[in-house]
Amino acid sequence: MSCICENNQSAPGESFVCPCDRFAHPPALRIDAGLQDLPRQIAGFPEFRRAMLHTLRLKAPLRDWRATGRDDLGLMLLEMWAYLCDSLAFYDKVIAQETYLRTALRAPSLRRLVALTGYLPRPAVAATVQLAALADGRLPVTLPAGTAFRSSSPAQVFELDEDTVVHPLTNRWNIRAPHPGIIQSAYPVSLLIIAKAEIKPYALLLLLDYEKPGQNQALRVKQTTPYKGRDGQNYTKIEFQKPAELAVGTPLSRLLLLLPESNSLMGRITASLESPTDRNKRSIDNAIKTLAFVDNINFDFATVNTVNFFAASMSSDVTNPKDDLITLAIRYNTPSAGIIVDEQNETLSAQDPLYFTARMETPARGADPKEFLLQDKNYFATKVNGHIDFSTAQLVLNEGENWSPSMTNPVEVFGNIFNASRGETVRNEILGSGNASVPNQTFKLKKNPLTYLPAPAASNDQGIINTLRVYIDGVKWREVNSFYGQKPGDEVYIVRQNDEGDSLVTFGDGVRGRRLPTGRDNVVAYYRYGAGQATPPAGSINQIETPVPG
Repeated sequence: MSCICENNQSAPGESFVCPCDRFAHPPALRIDAGLQDLPRQIAGFPEFRRAMLHTLRLKAPLRDWRATGRDDLGLMLLEMWAYLCDSLAFYDKVIAQETYLRTALRAPSLRRLVALTGYLPRPAVAATVQLAALADGRLPVTLPAGTAFRSSSPAQVFELDEDTVVHPLTNRWNIRAPHPGIIQSAYPVSLLIIAKAEIKPYALLLLLDYEKPGQNQALRVKQTTPYKGRDGQNYTKIEFQKPAELAVGTPLSRLLLLLPESNSLMGRITASLESPTDRNKRSIDNAIKTLAFVDNINFDFATVNTVNFFAASMSSDVTNPKDDLITLAIRYNTPSAGIIVDEQNETLSAQDPLYFTARMETPARGADPKEFLLQDKNYFATKVNGHIDFSTAQLVLNEGENWSPSMTNPVEVFGNIFNASRGETVRNEILGSGNASVPNQTFKLKKNPLTYLPAPAASNDQGIINTLRVYIDGVKWREVNSFYGQKPGDEVYIVRQNDEGDSLVTFGDGVRGRRLPTGRDNVVAYYRYGAGQATPPAGSINQIETPVPG
């Protein structure tokens, strides 16, 4: 029910109240500009039913009829009419929406609307994919243009755009996961080591820093536990009773962890060498024998030859040019507890060093890839540009190369990279026979949709180009956007798509563009078809259509 007066007394949240109690059907339409949906449907089933019941009393033959019974035939007929009106009002809205660009939903409607302006809709452009080939043998393998690869699900064909050479020795490599190689938190309470000796709880360890020989630390072991690293290797985790005094960023290569035995001796001595340039072992032995103390501890000269000494630093005393002094840190019966290590990074970024896990063989016959695909543990992949340093087994990226997010280790690198585009080739398809007496002969390609590929902006104003080539009596004719401006003898044709995705090839009428010459099956086409389908999942394009040697 609607009110046609302007005395609406309803308030927000209240029922509609009209003092005139007048009924109007249908209500006046109000359609503003710029809407995405047109409110054109004037009413639905309830409104039509109510409107017809309201007007029954105005009909003299039905003045005394009351629609009260459930099985009333008159009420059933009235409701059928209300249903019909509902359907007609719905279709009226749908059809009206298809007459405007902003509200049209169907592709044919859009095509007809833009055709009024002379605009040629741009067809779907074929998808492209980057593939990595794994070749056998030791010699380069040539993949000819048109080599086809098929995805498993959904089944789609991608073909090579140009001849591509791949090499078996650049198939793939594994990236060595980088290690930080530094202390990552100040005052660590534990260290990870590759153990070289049995370390028991409460054992006393000596932690040395090569660059700080005077700041050696004695650390008491709290406990040791086996530890499985992220790289799958077995390590030993040592927990200390008190934190080690190490700063963030301290290189692990500077640290040495020793396990003193019961008769161990550790300290520092300073002695003169025989000459400023004589730093050999004999001079060091003589320097040790010259001294009678090591940090005020009596030294047994009889055992000096069995001392395993460690030179932590050697420097000349420039304060006395007449004496060449050497400072030695010596240890006796202090074996290594193990090599201090850290875990590999979980992720890999473009700023990390990209070393391969194994040495590589340099291809003997020209294989120097410049493009690479990286794929991580979770099958995230990215393409990068760079080159391989075969001497150091390293992938060197070009300046500015990056990826986001960081990749999850382990990461594989593929070197035989090439591009393929969606579309399957059709060769030597006979479209029909030419007839010189018929203007604008038109033929339909048997496969659809016709494949379109991106084109340089300089080649045409649409930025795309199709893969169709048409030959008449063995002579290739030329595609144009329209016949406007074409001469009677120009061997040209136009291509248009219908609403079903078929491609129609139309030739000239003898005035604008040449008519087809008469002949039997003399109109032949070569093209690729396929575009606009759902993208196949990454990694699913793994079937080669035709065998290629190697």
